[in-house]
Amino acid sequence: MNPSPLDSQTIYLMRETIRIRLAGDATVREAAAEARGIAFGREPGCDRKVIDQVVHDLLVEIDALLPDLAPVEFDGQQYRPADDREVAETLAFALGFDERGKPRRTGWQGLATKIAAGELAARLRLSNMLVFKGPPNPPHTAGEGPPAKQD
Repeated sequence: MNPSPLDSQTIYLMRETIRIRLAGDATVREAAAEARGIAFGREPGCDRKVIDQVVHDLLVEIDALLPDLAPVEFDGQQYRPADDREVAETLAFALGFDERGKPRRTGWQGLATKIAAGELAARLRLSNMLVFKGPPNPPHTAGEGPPAKQD
């Protein structure tokens, strides 16, 4: 978490309140509201945006924004939630190469592509976007003719 103008004891109390309330019957919204109330009570002069950012950071830190999801079935295929690393790797490849696997000539190279992809993956997660990964594609058949139809 980034340095905050809030007192470390206040942040600790906010974190524990969120954790305990979520372990009970509270929703994320209710737990976040209680944490904000603690911050406003202990630090009355603090800017609301700062408190909101600290609450958001705490929710991300304890992984409360996205629940653990089980694989789902769609169109006869199993899909599972992709983790941040997988999303970042896929985005880095998409930024660096075209659909044929040929390098793009955009100036995005190496480290810059990986950094941009990591930022995009983090932004997707912070926006509560879910990315699911399906089963692997069939092997490439270039030069072997089209794959046989399966009934």
